[in-house]
Amino acid sequence: MLVATATAFLFLVLPTGNASATPVQVSCLVGTANQAFSPPLTNTAKPTTTTITSHYGSCTSVTNPELTYGDAFSRFFSPAASCSSLLRPSTSTTKITWNTGETSTVQISSNVTDANGEVVVNSTGTVTSGKLTGSSVVRVATYLSTTLTACATTGLPSNSGAVTLTVLGR
Repeated sequence: MLVATATAFLFLVLPTGNASATPVQVSCLVGTANQAFSPPLTNTAKPTTTTITSHYGSCTSVTNPELTYGDAFSRFFSPAASCSSLLRPSTSTTKITWNTGETSTVQISSNVTDANGEVVVNSTGTVTSGKLTGSSVVRVATYLSTTLTACATTGLPSNSGAVTLTVLGR
């Protein structure tokens, strides 16, 4: 489903409770998120293949210092995708491949806001398998919403933005 995965890489969510009580396992403060749509998204729903890539860079960790970056990739088909799909809440699963070759499978829930010229996807979730299993995840992706104006004309072929990732202890 387009909504589930497309917004999976647009994020900004804060953990509930006392964040200072939960140790940060990995913090990646410099990253990029890219979405490609074939055919380009418009305001009319139609069958669409979406490819999403994210690079989480400049990662730091006291408990896992070997983790310096991570990459995520997914491709999926939706029978009815449109530009409005990008602005809906969603849930999804994604896999992060760390620079060590280890992977983390993450189940996330996302909420999207479109304000002040930016689309911000706030997401939280849990590492369900692989490296850091049981840890909480906070992901924030920010895209310029001005690219959504293409939805009414030629269509939106792709969207890119900044992303951060924080993995909190179990």
